Amino acid sequence: MKRFVLIIAGVLMSIMLMACAGEENAVKYRLILNDSGFESQKSMYAPGEQVMVRYDIVATDTDYRFYSSDVDFKQDYDNGYVFTFVMPDHDVTLNVESRNSMEYDPNAYVAQTEAGTAKLSFDSFDGGGPEFNVIVEDESIVEYMKDVSYKKAGHEQLDGAGKEIVIIFTGKKPGQTNVTVEERSPIADNLDRRYKVTVDDNLNVSIEEISVKDINEGSEDLTLYINDEEVPVTWENNPSVEELKAISPLTISMSMYGGFEQVGQIGSSITRDDTEITTEPGDIVLYSGNQIVIFYGKNTWAYTRLGHVDMTKEEMTALLGKGNVEISIE
Repeated sequence: MKRFVLIIAGVLMSIMLMACAGEENAVKYRLILNDSGFESQKSMYAPGEQVMVRYDIVATDTDYRFYSSDVDFKQDYDNGYVFTFVMPDHDVTLNVESRNSMEYDPNAYVAQTEAGTAKLSFDSFDGGGPEFNVIVEDESIVEYMKDVSYKKAGHEQLDGAGKEIVIIFTGKKPGQTNVTVEERSPIADNLDRRYKVTVDDNLNVSIEEISVKDINEGSEDLTLYINDEEVPVTWENNPSVEELKAISPLTISMSMYGGFEQVGQIGSSITRDDTEITTEPGDIVLYSGNQIVIFYGKNTWAYTRLGHVDMTKEEMTALLGKGNVEISIE
């Protein structure tokens, strides 16, 4: 009997050892974590085994993007990011990309068009990131709304918390108008972005960027030369002048007309806001959206003001009243 018991014990021991050996020799695959912030209990998992990975190095001023081309994972947040998935029958690599949201990129925006609407998306952050003010020149053509969303749950109103500002444009009637998006920040660049917004007959909206102007103090203005002579100009602060800056430098052949002005083709059309005015010597105006006129006398017509040459009538007559001239705008 004693011998029988010993035999049974030996058989059971052999089975247990074989099971352990089988477990140790089971096929397992590697979990590759491409950042020191990742943590996992093991580096090898068998197919079908549940895997949990944590990422605890989290900063409020940093945006993270986690990804893997090997497996679809579930992402949660519990005092750090938590990822769970079932191990497939191959190795798995987890990656992370991070960006300091305090390092604002003034060129980062995305234009998207969907049926009936168009969107502009901008990155910002609390504690100094830019705010966005929208100016629509013709509000009868298009309307807009702004939506703000934070990039991480629970980060609302934390200094440095990244957020996305989406401006959604909806067509009201067919036509075309210009839109200015003013970006203002105490620590980042202050920019004026100009867009051409088109609404088709089906009220679908499309957006095209026209120009970006840095309006920080000290930014340079346009310079006007008449026959290679630089002349002092006070420029208007309006969309037409901004678009003129965007297409400069320009060289324009001017022609005398009417005994009181010189006129020349710009070569393209820019925004116009014509009103009937009586010009004075030195006035610079836009005519029909595609011609520049400089006066050395007076005239009454519908123009868009661009600026004024700060010289006397006699000086303007000496410059412009003796024959055709060539001007340069830089």
